[in-house]
Amino acid sequence: MNLSNTENEFKDKLRILKNESGLHSASVNEIEFVLNTKIKIDACFLCNPYSQQLAYRWLGKDIKKQLQHYPPSNSFLAKHIGIWRNLDPSKIIVGNGAIELIYLLLNTIKQKKIVIPIPTFSTYYELLEKDNQILYFQLSADNEYRIDIYSFIEFIERENPDYVILINPSNPSGQILYPDDIKLIHSLLKTNQVLIIDESFIDFADLDASIEYCADNQENIVIIRSLSKDFGLAGLRLGYSLMPHRIKEQLNGSSFLWNINGLASIFCTYLSNEKFILEYNKCRLRYIEDKKAFYGQLCELPVKVYDSSANFFLIKPEVLAEDLFVRLLYKYGIYSRLLNDKIGLDKNYLRIASKTEIENKKIINALDKELS
Repeated sequence: MNLSNTENEFKDKLRILKNESGLHSASVNEIEFVLNTKIKIDACFLCNPYSQQLAYRWLGKDIKKQLQHYPPSNSFLAKHIGIWRNLDPSKIIVGNGAIELIYLLLNTIKQKKIVIPIPTFSTYYELLEKDNQILYFQLSADNEYRIDIYSFIEFIERENPDYVILINPSNPSGQILYPDDIKLIHSLLKTNQVLIIDESFIDFADLDASIEYCADNQENIVIIRSLSKDFGLAGLRLGYSLMPHRIKEQLNGSSFLWNINGLASIFCTYLSNEKFILEYNKCRLRYIEDKKAFYGQLCELPVKVYDSSANFFLIKPEVLAEDLFVRLLYKYGIYSRLLNDKIGLDKNYLRIASKTEIENKKIINALDKELS
C-alpha cells in the first residue's frame, strides 16, 4: 500500500497527536478539530450502539430533574447495581468511569509483585510499574493470544506475586477465560494474594462468563466493570467495582460523596428497572449477532483476524498496519485503533470495533477495496 503525499502528511500529524495523547487514542473531537477531518465511523470506541439509543430514550425524559438537584450518594447508587447484578451493595463502589476506580485501587498498591498477561490494557501496568515489580506473562500469537491456563498457573506459583491482574475478555485480543478457569486460578492463590479482574467487556461474550457471583463471597477477588462499553455512554462516565470490605475501606478516604454526576446517577437507577434491563438484553443479543456476522465477513478478507469474545477484533494485515490505519481514516472516515505502542504485540496490528450492521458493511467494503 502506497500512501499519497497528502496522506503521508496526514500520518505525520496523526503521530504528533498520538504522542500528545500518550498510550491512549486521541478522541474523535481532537482528531476532527486538529486534523480538520470528519470521522464517519468510530471503530475505536468500544460500545454497543443499540443500547446507546436505548439509553438516550430513557435519559431524555429525566434530564431537567437531574440537572436541578444534587446527585444521590454513592451507596444509594450501589444498591441499584446490586439489584441488577444480584450482588451485596455494601461491597460495591460506583466510579466516575471504571478508570477512576482503577486509579484509586492501583494507587494503594506499593512495593508489590504483580502478574499481568500481555498484551493487555496499558493503564494497569502504566500505573503500577513505577512503585512495583511487574511480572509480564507473554501470550503467544501462535495460540491466538489466549492464556494457556496451566502455563499461567505455573508462572504464578513460581513467581509468588501479591496480585494477579486479568482483563477478561482481554483487550486488545478479545480472548476470554471462562469461570471454571478463573476459579481454578483463584483456588491456588493464598489468602493474602489478590485477584483483580476487569470485566468491562464481559457482556459481549456469548455465554455468561462473569465471575461476580463467586467474587461476592471471596475476600481476595476484586471485579471492575465499565458501563460505558455496555451502554455506549463514554461521556457519562460510569463504572463500578465489587471488592472485599477490607479493600473497600482502604478507598473510603477518597471522595465518593458526589463523584457521580446527575445524569450518570439517574442512569444508574435504570439498572434496577426490569423493563429497562429487558430492553437492554434485547439490544445486547442483537449486537452479539451483528458482531458474529462481522467476524465472518472479516475472515473473508486477506487479513489475519483473531476470534474475540469482546466487541472488537484484533487484525494483522499483510500491508503496514499504520498505513492501513491512515488510509481508513483519511479516505473513508473510519477511525480504528493502531496498536504499534502496545507491549506484547509487534507493530503491525489494528483493533476494529463492531458497530451497527450498516456501519460494519461500510468497514468491510473499505477493507476489501484496500486489501484485495
